[in-house]
Amino acid sequence: MESYRTVRALAAIKEHMEKGELQEAYGLVQQLNRKKIKNVQDLNMMAQVCSCMECYEEAKEITLLVYERTASRRALSQLVELSIKQGQAEEAEQYLEKYEAVAKSDPTRLLYRFRIYKMCQEPLEEQIAVLEQWKTEEYAERWAYELAKLYHKIGNAERCVQECNDIILWFGEGKYVEWASVLRAYHTGEVDIETLRRYQEQIAKPEEPVENDAKEATTGEAEEPAEETTAYETKEAVEESEAYEEAVEEVTAYDAEVVEAPAEDETEEPAEETLAYRAEETAEEQPIAE
Repeated sequence: MESYRTVRALAAIKEHMEKGELQEAYGLVQQLNRKKIKNVQDLNMMAQVCSCMECYEEAKEITLLVYERTASRRALSQLVELSIKQGQAEEAEQYLEKYEAVAKSDPTRLLYRFRIYKMCQEPLEEQIAVLEQWKTEEYAERWAYELAKLYHKIGNAERCVQECNDIILWFGEGKYVEWASVLRAYHTGEVDIETLRRYQEQIAKPEEPVENDAKEATTGEAEEPAEETTAYETKEAVEESEAYEEAVEEVTAYDAEVVEAPAEDETEEPAEETLAYRAEETAEEQPIAE
């Protein structure tokens, strides 16, 4: 009878997730004895529910059960992701070292490294070095734009414009292409700070990611994703939403610094953190800075 109730509860969790009813799904997850759940995919689904509810410690406990049973790369990547979301840099570093040992060719390891560096406020040059290494192995507009912003922050207009050009050339359209175009235009003198601010206000609100994430948690994917995908990639929409919200706050401070910046003939170098980055969550996930 207990087994039957568990099966019914898991089926109900899946149904709630498909409908985007996270609160109901989370309530059922709390009623289950996770240590008695044998199916790894069911545990992954439960961990995903907890993560979507921002109950990261619970999600980590469930994911640790998966890792103890499977020692899988995917479980390790989820543990890195959850530790980053909790702001636990030391723990994230420990899991990342294990992940790097089993996923030496996965470019995502470098994105995790970048996010840890960013969380720890490591020097911008070190963050740039990680993304530059990532660019030699993989290329995606989101992280390419992160690199462009870092060049922007350290005052390297030439490299910033070059990276924006690459984004526009390779991807052609999309929000990151639009943001790269505006950032490039600012550095080439085609737009002023007021235009940049107005553009910021016109950017559409981020899409709601909850339903899509819920569906991904219930698709019954294989333990090892086909193309080096990770838990972070399945949560990219959430990270982008979180990154956008952070960007809205940062751009105001950035604008103020630029408006009060010294004239071109002055030699004073702008402060790194006053020049104005998904990853999150997170972003679970930013026109000028995150």
